[in-house]
Amino acid sequence: MRTSLSAFGMVEPQQFWDRNESLHRNLRIILKYEGKLDLIETPLPIPPAVDAPAAQAEAYQKLFGEQEKIALLMLASMTLELQKDMEDCTTYDMLKELKGMFQTQPSQEL
Repeated sequence: MRTSLSAFGMVEPQQFWDRNESLHRNLRIILKYEGKLDLIETPLPIPPAVDAPAAQAEAYQKLFGEQEKIALLMLASMTLELQKDMEDCTTYDMLKELKGMFQTQPSQEL
């Protein structure tokens, strides 16, 4: 996801997160370009059982790793206060929380 890193770097972190609509739109554009948009639109599934087939465990680990990379990009663009509040959140939960914090018109789709 090197492209995402450079794309996030083009926007000042404070401006990026202060403008909720811009945040969500920029993130969606970057992830769509990377072919990973679905990773922020659905919650991470429940981890497989310890005795689950290896393929199922590997698929979950791959998905978890991809979401973690996106979460780190998101965290790097946040203020220190937001980073502390959201450092243990999944990408889906971060966006849900940010929408709740910054959305001014609940009926408007970001």
